[in-house]
Amino acid sequence: MNIKKIQLIIAFAFLSKLVTAQINGLNDDLYLLTKSIKEWKHIGGITIEYDAGSNALTNSFIDDAFAEGLIDDASKDEVNEKLKSHNRIGFYNEISGFYRGKDIIKGFTLNAALKSSELFNAEFSDDAFNLIFKGNKYFAGKSANLSDFNFNYLAYEEIKIGLEKDFKNKWFSAQISYLSGSRYQKMRIKDASLFTSEDGDSLNFTGDLDILTDGEIKRQPATFRGNGAAINLDFSYTPSGTQNILNLSIHDLGFIKWKDIDHYQSNTNLAFEGQIITDLISFQDSLINNFYGDSIPAILNADYNQGNTSKTLPTLFYTSYTQQLSNRIFATLAIKYRMNANYIPRISLSLPCELPWHIVAKPIIAYGGYNTFDFGFAASALIAKKFIAGFETFYFEDAIAPRNTTGQALRLYCLAVF
Repeated sequence: MNIKKIQLIIAFAFLSKLVTAQINGLNDDLYLLTKSIKEWKHIGGITIEYDAGSNALTNSFIDDAFAEGLIDDASKDEVNEKLKSHNRIGFYNEISGFYRGKDIIKGFTLNAALKSSELFNAEFSDDAFNLIFKGNKYFAGKSANLSDFNFNYLAYEEIKIGLEKDFKNKWFSAQISYLSGSRYQKMRIKDASLFTSEDGDSLNFTGDLDILTDGEIKRQPATFRGNGAAINLDFSYTPSGTQNILNLSIHDLGFIKWKDIDHYQSNTNLAFEGQIITDLISFQDSLINNFYGDSIPAILNADYNQGNTSKTLPTLFYTSYTQQLSNRIFATLAIKYRMNANYIPRISLSLPCELPWHIVAKPIIAYGGYNTFDFGFAASALIAKKFIAGFETFYFEDAIAPRNTTGQALRLYCLAVF
């Protein structure tokens, strides 16, 4: 994540699918492709996944903010019509490489993976959005409600190793992970409001602020400030005589202990006049420069200390059931939930279809997560009975009606069987 993107996220913070961590044969499309491979010794591959969504911010707004860095008035007005008293936004990005080796340990399959993850999410009021994108003069003579705002940003790298075992129609996998944390920021604003005078030349802020940061803007290049551990558990069950599959997964159940974290706390009533008003409502570098470093206590009248803190990971819970409808058509109902991430349970229904030439395709409809309704499509292919490549995308809404839809995601993967 580049500095400009970070600045946009933190400026907003201040005022404002399928399980793929390790493609292990549990996903319905991969199961249908690999069932024809009778004998294998090793499987290795790579996955890339991106997911961004909101229940209020439109796709055009997200595209403008994170791709171009400029947001036009039309995008702001479209979002304003969708705002609720409580709104959420989230972003998730992951790159992972994995390996499975059968009978390397007698009777067990060894699995291992390397993964890099980046997540941010925020919950904010409609007033917080309008304050950031329309300025304090929008609230001339009124108070903006900034309560119940929270923001989280986390980036870490992970090394995983584990064992899996087949028990006739059951399959179980367990992994342990070592994690190295590279980015950590957390903000909470409670019982907060911002009053703007009639002529817009002064502000009065009241509220409770709690900020934890690794001081990312102050340090270049990135350094690692945390160590942690996690476990990953996967289970599947196939009833005898059927191709139906029940999957249960828990991934990234663990923590990172961060060191040398800056902690700012403030329960205050502050008045601002002059230049500071512009800084609080702009996206210029001055906001970040003012916000970080020794000036934080001066601006927020905040108490400061530096020390260690532990952060639980955004643990992923996933369950699905795949039912065979006909010889080549299946239906999969799945529920996914990410803990500590402003994420609501995501329910999806897909229809995997076996096509000629070892291709599996499926339409997908989903609701929940960071956004609301999603419509997607996925396809994978088995090539020469040795390679599998596939994708899953939720970009159709963004392509067809970006100003009226929310949510976008893309997953790419390829693996080799030998």
